[in-house]
Amino acid sequence: MSKDISKVIKLQNEEDKILKEEKEIKKENEELKKLIKKDIAYDKKTKELEVQEVNFIQKFAIKSAKKHKLIFAVLVATAAILVWHSAWTLLDKVPAYFSLTFIIVGIIILWMFNQFKRL
Repeated sequence: MSKDISKVIKLQNEEDKILKEEKEIKKENEELKKLIKKDIAYDKKTKELEVQEVNFIQKFAIKSAKKHKLIFAVLVATAAILVWHSAWTLLDKVPAYFSLTFIIVGIIILWMFNQFKRL
């Protein structure tokens, strides 16, 4: 009988140890979840700042180019000449049925310039 009681006491002690370890593991898991949430929030903020920085650089570049009319004119003229030359070379090599696609792409480009005009 005493052997049975000692076995029961040992089992209870082991069960208590297991329960304590389980509580510790739960606490660690909760702490890890909090850290992960903080890390995810930090990543989101970092990405938002990067996007804002890129937008700022684009706006700054466009506004600066608009202020200096000569630089703006040279840039736009160079871009237009390069696009025209590339399109002309491409149209020589591409069949005529792609011309509708090029018209649509050109309209999209003009629409994008119109959007930048509002900056």
